[in-house]
Amino acid sequence: MWFASIWIFTLDLPWQLGAEFFMKYLYDGDAASNTLGWRWVAGIQTQGKNYLASEWNIKKFTNNRFNNIKLNENAPPKTSDKTYAASKLEFISPQNLQEKNLLIFENNLSFEIGDFKDQKFKKIFLVSNKNENRTIELSEKLVKFKSQLIEDQKKKIRGKIN
Repeated sequence: MWFASIWIFTLDLPWQLGAEFFMKYLYDGDAASNTLGWRWVAGIQTQGKNYLASEWNIKKFTNNRFNNIKLNENAPPKTSDKTYAASKLEFISPQNLQEKNLLIFENNLSFEIGDFKDQKFKKIFLVSNKNENRTIELSEKLVKFKSQLIEDQKKKIRGKIN
């Protein structure tokens, strides 16, 4: 939050660039959480309520490593006129999942703690984007890390297929 606040309000850089930077380099980067977090700090997600890093807070929690830093602690929240329509969808879960397939995307590799952990499936697909198919290209370290997570997930779900 400090980083995002300093980026947005003290350096006066666009929150979108900061969010993109984080997605490119964070190992645990999640597109939804990352974007919403940056929007929250900016005050766009929670209209009019931004998060501002303060000098005393950073000084205190870094054991005085950063003294006399000048932050914009009075910046107004960023604004956006963009709105998003919500739509209600009805989903009906089948009773027998043994003849069904399951898609697991790379941003939700928590099958073993989810609703389906005790179910058997016809097939389970692990879906991952290649770097060349991404809007934001990930660092090579992050690509390697994600591929290792996918391999780990494969081992965990082997017994969940008929």
